[in-house]
Amino acid sequence: MPDCTMMRLCPFYHGEMLREPAKGDRYRARYCNDNFAWCARYMVARVRGMEGVPSDLTPDETVRARTLMIDGGSAAG
Repeated sequence: MPDCTMMRLCPFYHGEMLREPAKGDRYRARYCNDNFAWCARYMVARVRGMEGVPSDLTPDETVRARTLMIDGGSAAG
């Protein structure tokens, strides 16, 4: 599968992943470079746009992402 289409715009990819390289490598391998359709940030961005993605949403928070997609609220992690 190709890289995530939102990767170049994703502040998490360009911020958090750089601050914590080991964690970033895991996220990148699991979501950005492979299964980006399962990335919580990608899910929310597809529905609400990148500006609708909370800055603290991590790629593995799919339950929270579903809540955000349904009600648009800022569901706590």
